[in-house]
Formats: sequence, structure tokens, C-alpha cells
Amino acid sequence: MAFNTCIQQGYFVSNGTPATIQVRSGVDWIEVYNYTQIAASNVLTGYQFYWQLGMPQGGGLVYVSNAAATAIDLAVTLPGNGFTLVDSSMVAPGPKIATTAITNATQPVVSTANTAGLSVGSVVRLSSTAALPNIMGVDFTIDTIVNNTSFRISNALANAPGAVGGAGFYQVIPYDPIYYPTKRYIVDITNAALAVVTTSVNHGYVAGQSIRLSVPSQFGMTQANGLLVDIVQVLSASTFSISLSTTAFSAFVYPGPGAVPFTPAYCNPVGEETDAFSNPNLLDDATVNTAYIGVMLAAGILAPAGQNGDLIYWKAGKSFNT
Repeated sequence: MAFNTCIQQGYFVSNGTPATIQVRSGVDWIEVYNYTQIAASNVLTGYQFYWQLGMPQGGGLVYVSNAAATAIDLAVTLPGNGFTLVDSSMVAPGPKIATTAITNATQPVVSTANTAGLSVGSVVRLSSTAALPNIMGVDFTIDTIVNNTSFRISNALANAPGAVGGAGFYQVIPYDPIYYPTKRYIVDITNAALAVVTTSVNHGYVAGQSIRLSVPSQFGMTQANGLLVDIVQVLSASTFSISLSTTAFSAFVYPGPGAVPFTPAYCNPVGEETDAFSNPNLLDDATVNTAYIGVMLAAGILAPAGQNGDLIYWKAGKSFNT
């Protein structure tokens, strides 16, 4: 193999969230260009990004336009603002990292002195009875990361947990089981003609899939428990509307610390394939291996996945030595 052989290339339009590029044989290096920002000569913006083996996970290099857009400067990306290798077949949780506090908010902020390896879109699991027992053991997608200070749960709970949390731990949960589909914990269901469900981890579902709801009594909306519904529309990475009117149902509430122990509310796909409208009642989704290897690009003004609407070009490759 020639030095720095390009094995794959492509482009995408950013939606303002982290983007995962699947690379067929792994990657030793990757280079990214934000075509939109370069063409517009926007200032103080990331134009070009680079990462290779040996650089920290979540890191990389960034070429940033100066305040006049007349030159670019080379800089090291902030931790979690660059490139992270992914292998979705590796599902072992990461080591336990100490946390010091959790805020009482619908999007709790977790304080920790160690955010190494975290990036926007990472999934974490919290533990320790002192640190809000009602959200312990539940997997959450995170978004806002303050380097070695804190991270925030991105998918909002129906209500704040009910207390401020103390010391505890978090673990990175790398990826989902490799066979699709998977169940998701529910943190909110709205009272609406087409109820909107929010999941603690980005769901990955598509319109037309059928799911069964499990809503234990501690979550209030017991009328929805056990119901089989269809996903009408995917609204975001963490929300979707369902074929169920909940206008006359009790309000969904996230249980407080005093309700522990309880069984989490969850939705469970019933085996419909992703082309559920034309081929319902098939179970072949459960046999589809969705594992992949690739690179996750962080999003933002100084990150390789860019901002919403940015046209991103990329190329990745292998080297004959590393």
C-alpha cells in the first residue's frame, strides 16, 4: 500500500450534530474540509481538520480563519471537539470516572474533573446512590461538554429529578447492541393528539416502526402501559410522534428520588423491519448485524462536522506504517 493511500472519500451536509463516517477497513488518518465556510470566507471558523493515529481520541488539528479571514492559523482542537474512532461491535462500558455533583434540572449537568474521551453525542451511565438514585443506571446521550468540568444530559426529562445530586461515577457506554432494533428508555411523553416520546438515548428509529410502550405506575401515564403504537414521524434524534392520543391521559412524570426503586419506562420495537409500511410483521430486523467501524466527527463552529447547513468534504485513508 502506498504511503497515505486514500481508501474512501465523500461528503455530507451537516445538521449541526456529530456525524459518524463509516470507513470500510478502519482509518489511520482523516482530513475534512468545510466547503461552505471556506467559500464564504467566514471569520474565526474552522476551515480544515486533520487527525491521524497517535493523536488523542476526540482531538485533532484545525485550521482556523483569522478575524479578517485573510489568513488561517493551525491549532489543536479542544478535547471532544475533533475526531473519535468508533467500533460499534465493542460494547463493553468504559471505566468508572468520578463525578462530584448533578444539578436539579430537566437537562441535568454533571460535574466531573475528567471529561477525557467524551464528545457531543456520547452515551454515559451514571451510578451511586448519593448522586440522584432515580437517574442512576439509565443511559443518557450528552451534549454540552466543558473540558474537565462538566457535561450535560441532552434529552430533556419530563421534569427535573427533584433534588441536587452528590458524588458518584459515570461510565461511557460505547454503542448499542449490534443487532437492530433495540429498546429505549423513555424520559417524557407529551399529552397530545399525536403524543411525542423522548428517549434518554438517541433512538435511531424510523417512521412506520411499531413499538410497545411500558409505563410503570411511578411515571404517571399508566393508560399508555402495554399499548402497541406506530411511529408516525421522527422529529429529532431523541423524539418521535406516535399513533396515540394522550390528551385524556394522566401526565407523564419522571419519578423523584423517593420513588426508588422503580422499573424504568421504555419502548420496545416489536420486530418490524425498516420498510415497515410495505412489509409489516417481518422479524428479519432482529437478524441484521449493524456493527461498523469508522470515525465520529464532533459538530460546531470549530469542529469537523461543522454547523447546520455546512457542506463537508472528507477523505480517509491507511498508511503502510503507523
